[in-house]
Amino acid sequence: MDSFIALTRLSECGLKVDVAHTDGLLHRVPTINKPQGKNGWYICFDDVLVVGDWTTGAIQKFYTTGKRKAVFKRRTEKLIARKQAELEQKQCAAALSANNIYSRSKSVFGFFEYLHKKNIKPTSDMRFYRNERLARDELIIPLIDLYTGEICNIQRITSSGEKRFLAGGRVTGLCFPIGVTEPPAKLFIAEGVATAITLHKHAAAPTLAALNAGNLKTIATQARLLWPSVELTIAADDDYLTEQKTGVNPGLSKAWEAAQASLASVSAPPFTLEQKLAGNTDWNDYFNITAKHGRRSNA
Repeated sequence: MDSFIALTRLSECGLKVDVAHTDGLLHRVPTINKPQGKNGWYICFDDVLVVGDWTTGAIQKFYTTGKRKAVFKRRTEKLIARKQAELEQKQCAAALSANNIYSRSKSVFGFFEYLHKKNIKPTSDMRFYRNERLARDELIIPLIDLYTGEICNIQRITSSGEKRFLAGGRVTGLCFPIGVTEPPAKLFIAEGVATAITLHKHAAAPTLAALNAGNLKTIATQARLLWPSVELTIAADDDYLTEQKTGVNPGLSKAWEAAQASLASVSAPPFTLEQKLAGNTDWNDYFNITAKHGRRSNA
């Protein structure tokens, strides 16, 4: 495959690459959503380009000819099957580690800088964990599969707000439920945990934290399938500063995609331009601002 065509396809798939290698080897590269990591991967050879994302599990195939030659197709399918098996193995191992860490963690008590900064209180499902290897305290957020109720990964939040999932663990299709009963009459879906806790408090409704914008659509679709009559609202982040730099507002665009797929409404915090320029993006920011000025808007 021509390297220019391959580079174009890679960019369209959200991979950050400067040069496309057509040597038939596996190349791990950053993605637009994870520019500091190497969650994206691709293999390019002859007339075939295979593009994947370790985080989402998505795999796409491209051909430069109209005919899918049998030898190329067989080679591609074997590569995909191998990568899928490796992905599932990593996700299984991460799930075991997540449950082990969660079971050894304690209920959150006392002062924790991240919670104080966000002006929120811990939920009963959060845990406190002393990471001896890194010599730091962490909040442990269980990532739940809504269909099975099982913990399949965790998010670790440090006092400074640094957030990490377990390496190789599944994220897409998992969430952190807050105050969800069966069946909920009203439900909010937000990106981050702090935003979800804030909405649960101020909107007096159960919430799901999808953990990132790219997961909103999947979680919203799951919620609609599980609870067909629920009044569903996507609580969008407004990534205004990102939009000024890149021309894309992922918080709003992904929220609208999720809403369209799940017949939900969208609610974004009504920031002033000055507040947006100051870096405020979500409902947690908004309610903390309004608390200082004695003003409030419904989510």
